[in-house]
This record gives sequence, C-alpha cells and structure tokens, in this order.
Amino acid sequence: MTRLPTYTEWASLLWKEYEYRHSTYWKSLYLWGGAATALSVAPFLRPELKTLGAAVFIFPFLALAIAWIGAWHLAAENERLSVVMAKYNELRKHLKPPWPYTGIKRSWYQQAITESVGNTVTFLFVVGFTAFAIVDALFLLILLDPEVWQVPFAVGTFILVMAAFLFFLRVHRRKVRNNQAVTAPKPNP
Repeated sequence: MTRLPTYTEWASLLWKEYEYRHSTYWKSLYLWGGAATALSVAPFLRPELKTLGAAVFIFPFLALAIAWIGAWHLAAENERLSVVMAKYNELRKHLKPPWPYTGIKRSWYQQAITESVGNTVTFLFVVGFTAFAIVDALFLLILLDPEVWQVPFAVGTFILVMAAFLFFLRVHRRKVRNNQAVTAPKPNP
C-alpha cells in the first residue's frame, strides 16, 4: 500500500517548486532585459551601424518589442509563482503570521507597499524599457540629423500614450482585485 506524503513533505515539495519558479522569474528578467539593452545600445557601440540611415531606428523598436514580450513572459512566470505560493501558504495556514490588511479597504500607500514584488518588477520593467527606447530613438535621431525634431515627438507621444494605457490598465486591475477582496464574504470561525 502506498503511503501518502506528510504535511512536511508536501511543504518541502512546494518550497522546492517555489525556489524553481522564483529563479526562473529572475533569470527571465535578466535574459529579456539583457536582450533589450543590447539592442538599444548596439547603434552607439558600433559606429558603422549609423550608416544605415533611418533603418537604424529598427534597434530601439526591436528593443521595445522584446521588452513588451519579456514583460508578458514575466507576468506569466509571476502568475505561476503566485499559484505555487498560494498553495504553500494554504498548507501552512496555521503556522504563518496573520496578514494585517485582510478584508479592509487600504490606502494607496498600503496598496503600494503590499503589492507583489513580481507584479511591481514586471510593471517597472515594461515602463522602464519603454522610456529607454524613447530616449534611445531621440538620441539616434539627434546623431543622424540634428535638424529633425517632428518624428521623435510623434513616436514618443505614441509610446507614452501606450505606457499610460498600460499603467491605467494595471491600476484598474488592482482596484477590481481589491474591491473583490473587500466584498468577499468572511469565513466562519
């Protein structure tokens, strides 16, 4: 007859899975961030790339695309990580300290400091690399033709609007999630 694992064995298994997911998240962050950074700085490190003319702008736009794809991948990895952590916390529910913000409406500051590190890092990753791509494109434009300023403002405005959209989408998602937590029925003691 097969013996079922004990709580300690389950907790150990879930902790190993958490460690794996955690390391995968951070390795992915470094991989995507390194790829986006390499594409962004390539035209500045290799002067012969400037001879491509307007085609050199493909580098910051590819960096931006890689950053957004990387943010999508990081969000997926963070979701997997949070599922494992939720199971781990469920298993040790009587052993972990109480959470002070359960079921109460929190201020924006309390929401900010209690937000998941993975969610925050993913959001900062996409916003940071979006801003980096805009600045990169502006510097490239100045290097290629200092007289032209209309193009970067149009492109920069578009990218800033997209970043603002992502920011407000995130804020709205957080508000919906917090309202669900506040209106959820309380368990019977």
